Amino acid sequence: MQHLESAFTAARNELAHFTASCVACVIDDDAVTVINVGICRAYHRRGDELVQIGGDHAFVHHDAVVARRLLGMHSEEPAVEARVAIAAGDQLVLCTDTVWHAGGPERVMSVAAGSDLPAQPLQDAAAIVVTLE
Repeated sequence: MQHLESAFTAARNELAHFTASCVACVIDDDAVTVINVGICRAYHRRGDELVQIGGDHAFVHHDAVVARRLLGMHSEEPAVEARVAIAAGDQLVLCTDTVWHAGGPERVMSVAAGSDLPAQPLQDAAAIVVTLE
């Protein structure tokens, strides 16, 4: 966990004049630790069940995602940390708000399944899917 905190501190210092969201994870033998600042999210998929890991710093206002905290933004609100038990076959999805907000849990599930191939990808949509062995 210390190396995640160090990475976030370094990023915050480098981004002193900019803002950004970031979600990162460390996978241990039987658990994943997630740390998040901003409007990106992490999800845990086991079979047909999809659960957001921890929280984020986002709220939706007039159909726009707004951040309460970002890297580079001075805020008293802490980074979100969470730890979840994992097993072989589980998937982790780390994604931007243009993935989770644009289509909700159904879109995140389709990204995890590898079936989300829109005719025109959303601008700035990004997701990393990790399948655990």
